[in-house]
Order: sequence, then structure tokens, then C-alpha cells
Amino acid sequence: RFLPFFIGFILDNNMKRKVFLSALLLLFCFLTKAQNNDTVLQRTLIGYINKQEVLSVLPEAVQFEVEYSQIKAEYEQQFDLLTEEYDKKVENYLLKRNDVSEAMRLAWQTEITELESRINLYKKRYQADLTKRRDEVYAPLEERINEAISLVCNEYNIAIVFDKATPVYTSNQCIDITPFVKIKLGL
Repeated sequence: RFLPFFIGFILDNNMKRKVFLSALLLLFCFLTKAQNNDTVLQRTLIGYINKQEVLSVLPEAVQFEVEYSQIKAEYEQQFDLLTEEYDKKVENYLLKRNDVSEAMRLAWQTEITELESRINLYKKRYQADLTKRRDEVYAPLEERINEAISLVCNEYNIAIVFDKATPVYTSNQCIDITPFVKIKLGL
């Protein structure tokens, strides 16, 4: 009650009309902006892709996986040989440790410890080498896929793309862009 009286007391009729029209214009602008935001939200498309599926059919990736499996098998074969040697030395030590001198036991323990260190170092190095090889091959492939995703998004006005492996829920309003990306990659 006090505010309208106070405004009426301070403002004349002409000024009241200007304030009222300004408030009405401000409300109109606000509602128009809200409506435009709703329209934008309605037009925002969300897509998803199964990158693993795309990677699994890229010829370079298929070829690399064959080579990778062979290299990994060679590394694992060498690792198994070292592990067998280690197991034999430990078994031999456990069988004969009471029948040999203290100096011989210490020498065998040192030999076993050194072999264990060599095995651990070998495993660490071969895993690092495999990871490096995989990264060298897959980094350019990921880049190509990302470029194809970008082209599809621009073509279909898709604003956001998720990898199919990560979402918790996708509705039928989401677009699976995997086939479009495969087409862009010539697959």
C-alpha cells in the first residue's frame, strides 16, 4: 500500500505511464528471450557414437591388431621363459639350501633376486613398448574419427556427442551418428 502511494506521490501521470511502459517492455523482452531459449533448446540435437565399433572396422586398426598380437605373443613367450628359469632356480634353491654352505646360499639368493629384478624390468619395458606402439597407431586414427564426427555434427546440426560406452541413458531423441561417421571415413 505504501509503495504505490509513494510512487504516485513522487511521479506524475506522464511519468507513471513511462515507468509502466518500460516495465511492460522489459517483461516482453524477458519473455521473448525465454521463448527463444526454449526454441534453441528444442533444436539442440544430441548424438552418440560407438567409437570402438568404428575403430574395429578401420583397416589400419585391424592390421595393427594382428601385428600387435604377434609382438605381444613374442614378448610373453620370452617372459614365460624368464619366469620358468626363475621358478627352477627357486625350486633348486629350496631343495638344496640345507646341503650347501652359507656362501653358496647367499650367492643363489643374490642370483634369484637379480633374476627377479630382470623379470620385473623386462615386463615393465615390454608393457611400455606395447603401450607406445598402440598410442602411435591409434592417435592418428582417433584424430581421423574426431574429424569425421565434426563433419557429421556440422552436417546434421548436432551440438553434443557422447561415446556410447559412457551414457547412462539415451532416449530415442538422441541420434546414433556411428553409421554417418563410418560413411565419412569410407567404411
